[in-house]
Amino acid sequence: MILEDDVIANINRKLFERLLSDRSFKVHLNGEISKKKILQNGLPQGSILSPIVFDVYTADIIRTNSRKFIYADDIGIVKQGKTFEE
Repeated sequence: MILEDDVIANINRKLFERLLSDRSFKVHLNGEISKKKILQNGLPQGSILSPIVFDVYTADIIRTNSRKFIYADDIGIVKQGKTFEE
């Protein structure tokens, strides 16, 4: 994909890989801390690169006559029909 190649060429590849891999989280609740959980998908929030990564991530969404609602880093795709085939 052209967009992806351009972005990756202009951003340090190692930084880009770190942004998307080995991400985890813990929950702090009532003085207790959960076990660490590994994130399998999604994009980090708050990073200066997140809008660029989101553009790369969504650039190859199939073009259809469905409606797409995109706000910040969320997407909703809606299609209406009378049957599943529609």
